[in-house]
Amino acid sequence: MFANRDRFLKEFPTFLRYLAFHDLRALFFYVNRRMKLQRCRKIPLDPVKRSDDGICFEYHFPQSPHIKWMYFGIYDYATSLVMKKFLHIGDTFFDIGANIGYFSMKGMHCVGKSGVVHSFEPVPQCMESLNRLYQLNPGYHLVINPVGLGEKEELRELVLNSDNIGGSTVVKNLLPDSITGGTIPVQIRRLDGYLVENSVNHIHLMKIDVEGFEFPVLKGLTAYFDGTDQRPPIICEVTPKAYPLLGTSLHDFALLMQDFGYRSFLVANPQKEIDVADLSYQTDILFRAKIP
Repeated sequence: MFANRDRFLKEFPTFLRYLAFHDLRALFFYVNRRMKLQRCRKIPLDPVKRSDDGICFEYHFPQSPHIKWMYFGIYDYATSLVMKKFLHIGDTFFDIGANIGYFSMKGMHCVGKSGVVHSFEPVPQCMESLNRLYQLNPGYHLVINPVGLGEKEELRELVLNSDNIGGSTVVKNLLPDSITGGTIPVQIRRLDGYLVENSVNHIHLMKIDVEGFEFPVLKGLTAYFDGTDQRPPIICEVTPKAYPLLGTSLHDFALLMQDFGYRSFLVANPQKEIDVADLSYQTDILFRAKIP
């Protein structure tokens, strides 16, 4: 359900209670798919194509234990539900830290052929999956960017995670040596500059999952927020242990988002407001605009 075990243990009961009171249909779907997953013992070695609501995705099960959860539609299920709530046909979705493209695929389904999905992912192996997603779905607008995002235009080292294809990071010393699989150079861009260059005037939803580099990514949107009253919802994975390594703090991050005009809620329970400065473990946060 949740990609991180600590998050699963702490947030899963909260998520189930939320569904029980607010979305029984989603709860029944989750329980049904979880039972199917538990009965699935054999893992195909070859890629498996599956089409859900018109979007075709290719699942490579040996890539990660998370692929089975994706195949049954319940990987980070809380994030999928939030996306369905905020994205509609014709919208623009930004998937920052797109990994193999699972949530880009979910976004394509939500926005349809008249909408646009902008995906950012610098890991070459993940880029192959994103390119395959593009090839399998002609007529959909998927814009793939093989770069990272941050506060300034620069070249940084991406530390590869040998255990988890989606766990690579540009935050130095965040990964333990036991799962460090080497480094590759990646180009970092500011997102506000990208928006101007590509004439993007409206973002309807943004998802940020960049293994601890979310603060610099959002700093790279300062010019955008200064120039518009738009405050799109933002689903953001926050990694507390990355902040001392970046020479900053969760308090500074919380202040930035408040200055941008946002309130913070749990993705696992979008009605529960929390203080980002108090986070102690990796948590998915939903940033929503303050009511004037």
